[in-house]
Amino acid sequence: MKPSSYMFRDQIQILSGWFKGWNESEQTVALLSLLKRVSGVQAKFLVLCLEQSFADSSDIQVLQEQANNPVYLSCLSNEPKESVVSQLLSRLPLLKPGNAEAKAEYMKLLPKILADSIEHGRHLEESRQLLSYSLIHPAISNEERSSLALWLTHLEQRSSALENQQNGGGGCHGDSISPHGDQTPYGGGYPADLAYHGNNNGFHNGQKEFQGGRINGWRNQRDSGIVSSWQDLSGGMGGFIPGNHAPVQKTFSGPANMNPSNNQEDH
Repeated sequence: MKPSSYMFRDQIQILSGWFKGWNESEQTVALLSLLKRVSGVQAKFLVLCLEQSFADSSDIQVLQEQANNPVYLSCLSNEPKESVVSQLLSRLPLLKPGNAEAKAEYMKLLPKILADSIEHGRHLEESRQLLSYSLIHPAISNEERSSLALWLTHLEQRSSALENQQNGGGGCHGDSISPHGDQTPYGGGYPADLAYHGNNNGFHNGQKEFQGGRINGWRNQRDSGIVSSWQDLSGGMGGFIPGNHAPVQKTFSGPANMNPSNNQEDH
């Protein structure tokens, strides 16, 4: 039975409520998962709407220029770590496919950021968001995604260890946050035992292992929209949207008055 306009409006409100509760990378993953299901005509129409909405946005134009400028990106290695993370979150999504030089700079910075997050237990949420963008980005190849995906488990394990430590359950020993850590540039100096070499192990040696894992409230990689095996990628939208992204209604539970099934029964 086709839902009434009133039911449709309720469903949109429910979805909007969930959407507002997600961070930008989660919103992006959800939107891409939905866009995978639209027709070519719908996709072109949405592109026209978006282009018209942001055509006069000078801020976006500046960000896009910086996001695709290899010289600008290479200079980020001299910035404080917190600044680098913040700038990459707003620029990595704007990297244009085919810009190999700019992409190479991102691929240099990302492992350093991820290694530092795991070593010191900081910027874990931001690092997860950067991974989310990287693993669905059309400019990044499947091979590069596979290398980056190796970091996700380590981020989840580090987050879980910190959570257990805060709850009095202990945790890893010997990890401390340097009082001047956030002022250290990314140009070098991240621990050699966490150096990323792009091999099958992700970490060269000395990696720390933890049991379980949850990051930003996601119980597993599937729920976060990031798949563990890039052979699972679907063919839609250029083949870069995770094919096993969990449906929204199975990932989140809302208050009783926001439950889709309850609303449908009322009508």
